[in-house]
Amino acid sequence: MSRFTAYVVNSFQFYGSYSASGFMHVIQRNAILASTLLFLCSTTSTGAQNSDVRVMAAPVTVCELPIEHEDMSRANEHTRRVRGNYDPNARGRATFNVTYNGFSGPAQTAFQFAVDIWEQHIESNVPIKVTANWVPLAGNILGSAGAALVHRDFPGAPIANTWYGSALADALAGIDLSPAGSDINANFNSTFPNWYFGTDGNTPGGQTDFVTVVLHELGHGLGFFGTMEVDNGTGAQECDGVNGNGCWDLGAPNEFPAVYDRFAEDGPGIALINTGTYPNPSAALGSALRSNSVHFDGAQVVATIGMRGPLYAPTVWNAGSSYSHWNEASFPAGDPNSLMTPFISAGESIHSPGAVTCAAFEDVGWTLGTACSILVANEPEALIAEGESLENAYPNPFSNKATLTLRVDRSQHVRAVLYDLLGRQIVLLYDGDVRAETPITLFVEGGSLRPGVYFVRVAGEQFVTTRQVVRVD
Repeated sequence: MSRFTAYVVNSFQFYGSYSASGFMHVIQRNAILASTLLFLCSTTSTGAQNSDVRVMAAPVTVCELPIEHEDMSRANEHTRRVRGNYDPNARGRATFNVTYNGFSGPAQTAFQFAVDIWEQHIESNVPIKVTANWVPLAGNILGSAGAALVHRDFPGAPIANTWYGSALADALAGIDLSPAGSDINANFNSTFPNWYFGTDGNTPGGQTDFVTVVLHELGHGLGFFGTMEVDNGTGAQECDGVNGNGCWDLGAPNEFPAVYDRFAEDGPGIALINTGTYPNPSAALGSALRSNSVHFDGAQVVATIGMRGPLYAPTVWNAGSSYSHWNEASFPAGDPNSLMTPFISAGESIHSPGAVTCAAFEDVGWTLGTACSILVANEPEALIAEGESLENAYPNPFSNKATLTLRVDRSQHVRAVLYDLLGRQIVLLYDGDVRAETPITLFVEGGSLRPGVYFVRVAGEQFVTTRQVVRVD
């Protein structure tokens, strides 16, 4: 007998929303939760499988985006943009089915552009269902999006007693665990006056790039979220009503963490869900979450950037920005990894998840699509057999031409391809036989390339490896 559980969380208000004044990731709990809705369950039996569905009041995650950095339109193009136009001929490895409600034509085009980018970065055999609403939103909130459901202990779940967002859970299970509902719900402000709906990454000063906002919010819906928070001691209880106490769960203390939570550590490397060191809830956990030293310790993240992923953990808890984002100081405006940080600048465009986010997605359970695999160098030098080597590009960065030399210890067929940051094939560099101990030189011509980061992927019959090259003016 197998069991799997899903939380229906009010269209999962575990969602991020962008605003012109602050990027917040706030989890609010309903104080009546434990006595009313927490154990409202229905259990059905079909043969050998039981399913438990828990309906609970929403843990609301609100993300607000402050436009408080310098206007990035004044920066040079390489600094302010991580861009790449959607290639309509590229085949995505995931399918998003979006239901658009009330969108203007330009807004829908930009939203779909962001969706198409994500399709090339992750893999799923189960269509990802998104409900997108173009509606007036209160105050300066730009938009919101997040997972509509969370599941645990479903068939194919990698880690027991752990919550997964619906889209990721479906991908892991290989079936639609909630066929009647959306996986991600999204709302964006139809009355905000300063949207930039272009898809070229040329966001003017004073405007907010809609594609970047949608990419960010969908990132939360796809799994970049945790449940940790710090109680402010007033109003509705975030944890237990004690000011400064930290906690984690989806509404029932000491229950189950989200998969993202399982990778969170303090500076010395102690897991934040280790209740021996950090009881749930406790002042100790609250202090750790405000220590400026919280890290995502996933094997793929460490392999990609050479260290644990630094999470945003300011000394004053920022209900909304703290914890469920990368540290802004580590990946500042214009950095290729800055999509999932808590702030965006006017005129800034980030049209790629970045290597560190792709690596974190692999750590939480996603199978990466080609675009993400290229970014994280998911096929490292260690996969080259002994006696085979690909030298680093020279010069690098380059303007006119970069060269790489390949040697193999046995004759074989080799294919070398240049990709851009979105994982799109730019040019076939080589496709043919290479003789043993006879080096070949690969040339990356800069004349037709825009300035930016590219990747040379070389695959033989028994090896594969990737090198990064940077084209500059």
